[in-house]
Amino acid sequence: MAYVNAKEYLAAMHVNEQDLPENFDLIADLAGEYIDQITHDYYHYHNIDDDPWQLRVDKFKRANIRQIAYMVSQGVTTTEELKAQPLTVSQSINGDTVSKSYAAKYTATADGPVPSIISDDAYAALSGTDLIYRGVAHL
Repeated sequence: MAYVNAKEYLAAMHVNEQDLPENFDLIADLAGEYIDQITHDYYHYHNIDDDPWQLRVDKFKRANIRQIAYMVSQGVTTTEELKAQPLTVSQSINGDTVSKSYAAKYTATADGPVPSIISDDAYAALSGTDLIYRGVAHL
């Protein structure tokens, strides 16, 4: 479910309509699904328009915008597409080599690096909202 529309995305990212990807609606839907996963589907159980805490709504939408921006910049919509990207890309021109590492977006595990489709910036946007709290309820 898309929580932000193209107009909100364009305004937040300070970009023009021609910078909007052709598949924006698909990316916005997927971004909403990924953010729902980490927020335990909060806005499936609560109406976002009726939320009395506007700061939570604003940060949730900001997280969706940052997730969309991450997916657009990486050129991916799924973890499988992200896994298919190389860890490092190098190019040589006239004997000079330039390399770009994508390793920062990977999480280290015992099985090797595992990419995350969820943006660190999206997580950061959700801080202080209680939407990503995974602790134990007070007894």
